[in-house]
Amino acid sequence: MTDRSARVIDPQGLQEVLRDLLRLAVVGDHVRWVLSGEGSSDFAKWLSEAVSQWRDWAEKLAKYMTKLDIAPDGRVKTLARDATRQWVPVGWLTTAEARGLLLPRLDELIKWTEEQRSTAIGSDDTSPLAEVESGLRTQMCGLGAR
Repeated sequence: MTDRSARVIDPQGLQEVLRDLLRLAVVGDHVRWVLSGEGSSDFAKWLSEAVSQWRDWAEKLAKYMTKLDIAPDGRVKTLARDATRQWVPVGWLTTAEARGLLLPRLDELIKWTEEQRSTAIGSDDTSPLAEVESGLRTQMCGLGAR
C-alpha cells in the first residue's frame, strides 16, 4: 500500500477538472433553455439531470481539494478565462446541434479526469475523480456516443 505522503497530486489539474465541470453546468443550462424542435423536451430533461450531476461532482471535487489544502477556484473570472472552449452560438439549437456541442466537451473532460486520476500514485478512496469519470462515461452513452 502506498503512503499518502507519496501521492502525486496535480493541483492545477484538479482545478481544471473543477472549472470544466462548472463551465459545463453553465453551458448545459444555457443549451437547455435554447433547445427547439423535435426531441427537445426529452433532451432538456436529460440536460437538467446532467447539469445537476455536474454541479454535484464539482461540489465533491471542491471538498476533496480543500482536504488536500488546495483552494478550489470557481470564480467567474477564472471560468471565463477559457470561455472559448465552451462557446455556444447565439439563438436556438436543435437537439442534434446541442449533442454536437456537448459530446466533445464531455469527451475532453473524461480525458482530463482520467489523466488526473491515473497520475496520482496509489489509490485514494476519498477522491471523487473515479465517480466523475464513470458518471461522464455513462452520460456519453446516454447521448448515444461510444
